[in-house]
Amino acid sequence: MKFKTACHCCSSSFSLSSSSSSSSSPSSSSPPSAPSLSSSLTMLTVLALTALLWSGAEGYSRGAPFSTCLTMFPKHGPTQRQVGPAPFRLDLRPLTYRPGRVITVDLLSNDLRPIKGVQVKAVRSSGDSETVLGSFVQTPPNITQVFTCEGGFKNMVTHTKAMRDEHVNKVTLTWKAPDTNVGDILFVASVVEDYQTFWTGVNATLTSELPLAADPPLVKLPGVNVQKENGTGLERCGEDRGCFLYPRFCSGPDCQAAVSFRQDGADADHFRFELMAKKADYVSVGFSEDVMMGEDETISCTGDGEILTVQHGFNPKLYNQRIVRHQLSDLRVNRTDGHVSCSFRRPRVTVTRYANQSASELQYVSTTYDLDKEYYLMLAWGTVKKGSDVMNKHKELPPVTDSKVSFRNNAIYRGSALPVEARIHGSLMAVAWVLVAGLTTAMSRYYKHWLSNRVFCGTSLWFQVHRAAAITVGVLTGSGVILIFVKIGDFSKEYRHAITGLVVLSLSGVQIVAGMLRPERGSRYRPLFKWSHMVMGISAHILSAVAMYLALDIRYIPAVMREFGITVLTGWVPVQIGWTIVLELRRCCTVQLGVKKEKEPWTEVLKSPDTLLLFFYCLTLLLLAAATLSTVLVF
Repeated sequence: MKFKTACHCCSSSFSLSSSSSSSSSPSSSSPPSAPSLSSSLTMLTVLALTALLWSGAEGYSRGAPFSTCLTMFPKHGPTQRQVGPAPFRLDLRPLTYRPGRVITVDLLSNDLRPIKGVQVKAVRSSGDSETVLGSFVQTPPNITQVFTCEGGFKNMVTHTKAMRDEHVNKVTLTWKAPDTNVGDILFVASVVEDYQTFWTGVNATLTSELPLAADPPLVKLPGVNVQKENGTGLERCGEDRGCFLYPRFCSGPDCQAAVSFRQDGADADHFRFELMAKKADYVSVGFSEDVMMGEDETISCTGDGEILTVQHGFNPKLYNQRIVRHQLSDLRVNRTDGHVSCSFRRPRVTVTRYANQSASELQYVSTTYDLDKEYYLMLAWGTVKKGSDVMNKHKELPPVTDSKVSFRNNAIYRGSALPVEARIHGSLMAVAWVLVAGLTTAMSRYYKHWLSNRVFCGTSLWFQVHRAAAITVGVLTGSGVILIFVKIGDFSKEYRHAITGLVVLSLSGVQIVAGMLRPERGSRYRPLFKWSHMVMGISAHILSAVAMYLALDIRYIPAVMREFGITVLTGWVPVQIGWTIVLELRRCCTVQLGVKKEKEPWTEVLKSPDTLLLFFYCLTLLLLAAATLSTVLVF
C-alpha cells in the first residue's frame, strides 16, 4: 500500500512492504477571492477526474516474467485456470534420453485452436521438482524467447508479443539434456488461449535410459507435513520466544496475524519460525533492512484444500520471486476454519539468488541474510489461485515492525500497516475535523452571548476562539493533504477519498478568507455572508465525515482497521448530531430569556450552564478524537 501497496507485487507476497538486503553481489557459484477560490476548486476537481483515465492491467503480452519459474501460472487478474482436459499436448522425440542428448519438444493444439502464450520447462519427475533442468538450444526466434531459472542456463521458454499477433497452433523446441543422469524428467507447460482462458500442467515424461542407482543419490526437497495443531505458541511470547503480533493491541491467539521465532534448542545456527493468519489462504513473513519494498527475503505458507506448501522467496524490486526451498527444513502447515498456520526451521544464514537474465553465461545475483543482524519484519496474508499454491496479491497493507528485530531476544514487537506519512495524515485530519471543527462551529453559533462583553486584543473573546480554531482546522487539513500527496504522488486509484478531501480543504480555505473579508455590521451583504458562511462550514464538516468513511473504504486498508474505524465514525456522527440538537435547544432558551448585558465575574461564568455544556461538549469531542486517532495509530 499506493503506499507502495498499490505497488504491490504482481507476483505475490509483499506489496507495500519493506526492503532488506545484506550483501548483494553477482556470482556464478552455487547456491546459497471567493470567485478565484471557486475556480481553484474546479481546477482541482478536473485534475482529479482526469487522473482517472489512467489504468493498469496485470498480464504479460511480451512473455511471462522470470519470477514465474516455479509457479508456471499466468496471473491474469482474478481469472482462474481451466480445470478440464487441456486441448494442447507435448510430444517428445525421442521418448528416452542419455546425458547430453538433444530432444525435440513439440507443443501442439489438438483442435488447431491458437496458442497465444506459453511457458515450457523440464524438471525431475520425482524428488526436487523446483530446480529446472537442461537448456533450450533452439526455439522459434520470432514468437518465443528463453530465460534462465534456477538449475541451469536458458532453461525456460516463454512467448513474445509476436505470438499474440499470429495464429500459432504448434511450437517446436530443441532441448539438451543435462550432462548427468537425473532420472526420469517431466516436461511441464502452461498454455494461454486468450486472456481469460489458459491451462497449466500440460505434461509429458522423458524416460532415462540409465538406472539412477549408478549416479548420485536422488535429489530431494524437504517435504511439507500437516501440522497437527493450528497454533504458533503465541501464548509463550516474551518468555521462550520473540513475537511480532498484529494488530497492536492483540495478545496472541486473538491476533489477525503473527510470527514467532526462537533459537532451535541448543543449535545456535538454526531458528524455528511459526506463522499464522486468520481468514487467509497464505501468510508470509519478510526480512527487510528498511520499511520499503525491494531486496527482501520472504518465506510463505499456503493452504488450499490438500495443497499445502512452504515457499522461499525474494523481492528483487516491487514483486516477489519464488526460489528453491532447499535451505528450509521441518516444514509443517495447517489450514482449518479458514485460518492458516505453519512452522519451519531456517538456518541462521540464508542466501537468496536469481539469475542475471542479461548475462551471456550463467550468472547469479546473490543476497545473504544473517539473523545475527537485525531486520524489520513484515507480515502479509491473502488468497491463492483456486486449486493451486500460487499466491494472489494481498489486498491489505502488510504491517511492519516499529523497529528492527533482534532474533535472539525474546521480546514482543508491535507494528503498523500504514506508513508513517499516512498515520500522520490521518491523525491531523482526526484532530482537525473530529475535535477542532466542532469547537469552531459551536463558538460561532451557540456561544456569541457567552463572555459577550469580554474582549481580547480588541475583539470579542468568543470570536478570537472561533477564528483561531478555524485557522487551526485549515492548517491541519492543508498539512495533511500536502503530506499524503507528496508521499503517494498521485490519487488516481483512490480518487473518491482524494477528491472529497480536496473539496473539504477548499471549503476550509474559503471559510478562512471569507471570515477575514466579512462585511461590517449593518452592511446589506452581512446576511448573505452569515448564511453562506454557515452553509459552507456545515458542508465542510459533513464532507469531512464522508472523506473519513471513504478513507476506510480504500481497498488495501486492513480489515481490522476498517471495522474498528467504521465503528468509531458511526459513533461520532450521531453523537455530533445529538450535541447539535442539545446546543440548538439551549440557544433557543437563551434567546427567549435574553442575553445578560452586564459583565459577569469569572466565578459566575465558570458556574453557568453554558460553560458546563461547553466543557462536556469539548470532553466528548476529545474522547471521540482519541478513538479516531487510535484507528490510525493502533493499526
